[in-house]
Amino acid sequence: MKGKTLFRSLFIAGLLFVATEAQAQKIEKNYREDWTYSHNRYDAQLEKAFFGGLDFSDNNRNKIEFSKEYLNLEYSGILEDDELQQLFLMDLVKKYKYTNRYTATYEVDMFGKVTIKDNQGNKIEYGTDLFGNKIYEDKKRGIKYSIGKDLMGDYNYKSGRESASLKKDIFDKWKYTDSFGNKLEIGQETWGRWITQFRDEEGVLFYLITVFFRPNENIMYR
Repeated sequence: MKGKTLFRSLFIAGLLFVATEAQAQKIEKNYREDWTYSHNRYDAQLEKAFFGGLDFSDNNRNKIEFSKEYLNLEYSGILEDDELQQLFLMDLVKKYKYTNRYTATYEVDMFGKVTIKDNQGNKIEYGTDLFGNKIYEDKKRGIKYSIGKDLMGDYNYKSGRESASLKKDIFDKWKYTDSFGNKLEIGQETWGRWITQFRDEEGVLFYLITVFFRPNENIMYR
């Protein structure tokens, strides 16, 4: 998990992305100090929730609720940082702009277990083992999987017979491989964009897992 330091290191690249995206769009705070987005008859907002979290909603009747505990765990510093909230809003807009009537909640219980569930019957729970790996359980599909970083600095995903890895080679290039036979060498420009968008290497691996293993899922895993 990365905190505010990582966000700061990526912020210049993130601002360039936001500035480009915002040329024909409008991102500002309303009278309640909540962030709003408007473009081509699509409107969205990121507002402070009653219990201290953040709620995303739009005029497509989507609503995504992030508890304070979840944000502190996975997006450290975002609740006190307007710049990070802008980037978060833009990510959510990109993900849900063409989706309708989707709702989801992201919560953490008193034992530190994260629960993510939506109105499509999906429910994901995860926690961290003694080695720092995240152990996920997909309640809808009845499967478990893990994702973590090994001693060599490689990121690995495992679920039954499915597996994937993200590793840096001797030429400082990142490569993705999986049990479906997919192989991808990631160029520096693409890697920079993905790190900005998905926050860290684990986030990039999750993105690629979704693309190759679960392309039709809306749910965010972190």
